[in-house]
Amino acid sequence: MNMTRVQHLAAARPQEPIYDAEVVQYRLEEAGATLLALPSKGCLPAGYRSNWPEVLVNAAEAYGYGPITIKAPVPSARKVTRMDEAFGWMKLVPEDRINHRRILLLRALTSPITGRHRHSWRSIGTMFGWDYRAVQRWHAEGISWIVMALYAQQCGGAEWARVWREEREGPGSLATSRCRTSS
Repeated sequence: MNMTRVQHLAAARPQEPIYDAEVVQYRLEEAGATLLALPSKGCLPAGYRSNWPEVLVNAAEAYGYGPITIKAPVPSARKVTRMDEAFGWMKLVPEDRINHRRILLLRALTSPITGRHRHSWRSIGTMFGWDYRAVQRWHAEGISWIVMALYAQQCGGAEWARVWREEREGPGSLATSRCRTSS
């Protein structure tokens, strides 16, 4: 099959990356919030139980007065799947860079209610005895390794990249319906 020069140049042109550093960081933080929102109680799956009613210490507790605890909603199955995918990216960080993985995982833990990070740069540095600026630099390096590995998979024709492109550029996608309405 003979390709014209334009077709050959179009085929050789590098693809636009699906995931950049900002998207990878967002997905990791979303995964951390999902992990913290999962229901967990005690050290066993069922937890310790008693059939006796709770003991009320004072009258105010009997009438429902007390501290209000806001719980995050239980994440959907789709969010848990996205969490598993994002945490699976940790394998893309080289094995000899275990500290980078630790930093990425600690920084990914965000509160599902407020969206704030559970661990600041300084607290991560204090945990391990590192400077907070080094922690920030290693976090950026870890994110860039993940982005480069995902881009290599995308250019290699990974299944997730084909599915992603079909969903966005195939028939019935938002991009094609937008083109029809604007013309």
